[in-house]
Amino acid sequence: MKQFVRTLLRVHAAVDRDRATEIARQHASANGWPWVEPIRVSEGITRIHVMTNASYRGGNANIWIDVATGKVVSSAYASR
Repeated sequence: MKQFVRTLLRVHAAVDRDRATEIARQHASANGWPWVEPIRVSEGITRIHVMTNASYRGGNANIWIDVATGKVVSSAYASR
């Protein structure tokens, strides 16, 4: 279904979940954020969301990556 909607919207997904995870890991490292497992990867139509330390509140890096370009669209770190 996701692929069908991407086709309708003419969104070419150049980045998959594994590549998005690597991009997110590099982004977290560049910002000095800890990378704590487990991670959660949620894939939407135009973005992929990667969240670290997914089983706990606090210490979460949230990184959104554009599926067409592979660029980080938004990011935040919840230190709580």
